[in-house]
Amino acid sequence: MQTAADCCDLGNVAIDVIPDEVLLEIFDFYLCEAEKEEDWETLLHVCRRWRYIVLAAPHRLELRIVCTDGTPTREMLDIWPELPIFLRWSPGFEDDSGVDNAVAALEHNDRVCEIFVEEPTCYGWERIVAAMQHPFPILTNIFLWAFGDYSETDFELPDSLLCGSATSLQSLSLLCVSFPSLPNLLLSTPNLVCLRLRDIPPAGYISSAAMIDCLSSLTKLEELKIVFQSPPPRPDQETRRPPPSPPIVLPALDTFVFEGGSEYLADIFASIYTPSLQYSKITFLNLVVSHISRISSLIGCSSTNPNFPIEGFDRAYILFNHDFIDITFSSRKRTPGRMSLVFSIQYMGIESFWQFRSLIRDEHRSSPPFTYGVGFDVRRPGDHPPLWAARMANARWLELLRHFAPVKRLYLSEGVALCLAPALRGLAGESGVTGLTVLPALQNLFVEGFQQSGPVEEAIGEFVAARRLSGHLVDVQRWVKKRVNL
Repeated sequence: MQTAADCCDLGNVAIDVIPDEVLLEIFDFYLCEAEKEEDWETLLHVCRRWRYIVLAAPHRLELRIVCTDGTPTREMLDIWPELPIFLRWSPGFEDDSGVDNAVAALEHNDRVCEIFVEEPTCYGWERIVAAMQHPFPILTNIFLWAFGDYSETDFELPDSLLCGSATSLQSLSLLCVSFPSLPNLLLSTPNLVCLRLRDIPPAGYISSAAMIDCLSSLTKLEELKIVFQSPPPRPDQETRRPPPSPPIVLPALDTFVFEGGSEYLADIFASIYTPSLQYSKITFLNLVVSHISRISSLIGCSSTNPNFPIEGFDRAYILFNHDFIDITFSSRKRTPGRMSLVFSIQYMGIESFWQFRSLIRDEHRSSPPFTYGVGFDVRRPGDHPPLWAARMANARWLELLRHFAPVKRLYLSEGVALCLAPALRGLAGESGVTGLTVLPALQNLFVEGFQQSGPVEEAIGEFVAARRLSGHLVDVQRWVKKRVNL
């Protein structure tokens, strides 16, 4: 007779009965969820059968030998099979330990598939860069991130890096690294998917013309980041070239981040077409007024360049940082292409606001096309606005709000509401048509932490009452940031 205990064991089998192919599927799932690339080594120590299954499928399981600053590389490479090598060297800026291990890994240049170097010393950098002046035929990823005192230390890459060719490279990330000959290398990287150039030092400046030439060969590129440490020099007008016609098509690019000079960006904008772009963040380090019209002609004018069709956005989110003002444009319907566009301008006085206004206007449009909602927020401890925002006069706040005349929903964080409330109270004192010159289409007002008492609520109450008397009802609600998506 079968007992209850027997019934409970009907679905259980010994693990040594599981077929090799099923075990391989389990191992594959385990390694996909593993936190470290070297976790596959744990499987080898279970039993001889598991070791055989794992080592028999190196490509299926994407096995790599991970070499770190603490790895006895030469001894380890003598023990393991000839698997691809992942160099992960991050000893710290003041530590030279392990540089011999890193160099030992790079000596097997035909097996190195990924290089990650973070916080190198000058000595360690020189040793590692010297070891990288050979072909690396299977290298797919490079991360070279330098930190420390950039004013005294220059981390530079030579023309002979990788012998000037990297046909298998898919991702290249450089931080605080000078690489003037980068354009030459990029011409040999047709499979590049991700290019991140962050905190480019002055010594590593690459002209916009050279960058555009590189982009013409990167048709698989999905992510592009160009971030300068300081505004690049203004190009010589005589050496600048007209944009290519037709523009360079980057069919797969969905993320574009830029931080630098406005004229440099204008050159890039005029030269590329990105039909799949979904997210773009642009930070201007020196937004020159004379350049605004050139940039705005390339933003929102689909007949000229459809990369950033402002007409498709109906929401704006303005974030007051300590040193920057960020504006995010998006669409309630998540169109076109679920795109969002972020502009960031370094605060250089109240004129920064008017640069934003000029940036998103053209001769055919007197105000931004945000009909659904606009939010004002701050990013500071305690949600207090920057000092310059707190000191901004009421007239300036009202002038800013006039740029968003079609908006139906206004969102105010608590810090911004404290600054804006006096200006709204002033509107309450205006009668008739005069009082509707600011936010005439407003229907809903969302205020973070809104309550029925306090100076902010009192001022807003006067504003709402005045609108009611004029026949324009405004509904006030509490703004819960985590629940409300502009």
